[in-house]
Amino acid sequence: MPPVSLNPVQQLAKEFSDWWDARAKKLDKAVRKPLFHYTDMRGMLGIINSEQIWFTSIFHLNDPSELGYGIEMAVSVLHEEAQKSGSAVTAFCKWMEHLLVKAGGEIFGFFVASFSQNRDDLGQWRAYADNGRGVAIGLAPKLFEVVSDLSKPSVPENTLVADVSYDEASFVLILMKLIQRAIAVITRGEASIRSSAEREEFGKEIARLLAAPIFSYAIKYKHPAYAHEKETRLLLVNDLNTLSSLIEMRVRGSSLVPYIPSPLRVRSPGAITKIMIGPAADELAEDAIRAFLRKHGLPLDILERSKIPYTAQ
Repeated sequence: MPPVSLNPVQQLAKEFSDWWDARAKKLDKAVRKPLFHYTDMRGMLGIINSEQIWFTSIFHLNDPSELGYGIEMAVSVLHEEAQKSGSAVTAFCKWMEHLLVKAGGEIFGFFVASFSQNRDDLGQWRAYADNGRGVAIGLAPKLFEVVSDLSKPSVPENTLVADVSYDEASFVLILMKLIQRAIAVITRGEASIRSSAEREEFGKEIARLLAAPIFSYAIKYKHPAYAHEKETRLLLVNDLNTLSSLIEMRVRGSSLVPYIPSPLRVRSPGAITKIMIGPAADELAEDAIRAFLRKHGLPLDILERSKIPYTAQ
């Protein structure tokens, strides 16, 4: 079949989409050293028994401010751009803000699994590992090599590995470049648009296309106060409809939290490089974990207890 001919407005939208697709691939990084996942004892049992890691919806993270901080900065940049531009750009910035603040979770699927380059960090023991009573599971780099399974919509083929940035100035600069590029596309499209309805449709389409990169960068940015975490995130990004068959639910308090389970062959030889036991864990924790490792034929010399002087309250 001959290629479908695109009108000028459609061509501009495609150019922006192709530009982001190429840029998104550059976000992916190779893991060179073990990464650590802080969790409680129940989480450790679940990961090793099921050989899965769970990607949690970014709209349902333990700390919603993680995403909100980046989105607030994006909205601030949109307001600045709207003030110095014409009516078409002002309308676009309003649609963009609506997508980021209210409608994004109904259209896009953004799921994240978090790891740390730091194997023994007091702040993470407190926040993510049952107040120091849990563990930090060290995982070998080979586990983060993406292998696509084209037989079904799979987690790995849509996963990016990205280090979290704590540099506010560089994050704002990225946001400005993203938004200004989209505004340039809107401005170019004005010459080909003949009706207000077409203008609105075009602006909303570019806003939808721009939301994906903004959310993607917001997921990999955190306030500088969290720099001690040295976090690396696995990002799963796609249209929500595409991911819907993979999404499951778990209970957190009185809420349902969407997540996507992904294979993680932690019982394969050399997959777990270390299990750090939290500084406030029970005195018998090491013996209990050792028995659990024996059950699965895992080596016992991967165990180590944190020496941080800390007692959970």
